[in-house]
Amino acid sequence: MAKNENYFYGCETVEECKARYKELAKKMHPDAGGNDEEFQELLNQFNDAVADIQTESPFVSDEFVALCKAGLACLKKAKPKVAENIERVTAFAPLWTGLMKDSPQKRNVEKFLGKINE
Repeated sequence: MAKNENYFYGCETVEECKARYKELAKKMHPDAGGNDEEFQELLNQFNDAVADIQTESPFVSDEFVALCKAGLACLKKAKPKVAENIERVTAFAPLWTGLMKDSPQKRNVEKFLGKINE
């Protein structure tokens, strides 16, 4: 596997991470002919992916999303042009999350932008 590859990209649940880890560990473990450095990277990424799934960002909470929506509603009245620019930015949610393809916070950004655009 390539160095700096995100082995757990696309995993949405801990179970998916575990399955991917087992599959890759069979190939990458030093006892199976893999090298120590790559296997350690796999293990580190597994731990990071599981931690990311288990700890959802506070920015995805319903309270925070409601506050953002209320702020945007107020901004529409006071500064319509600024509000229009913010709406334009959130409309590009797929682009922002695409740019974050290897970020551990990608899942949280997707959830937040999805809720803001509801």
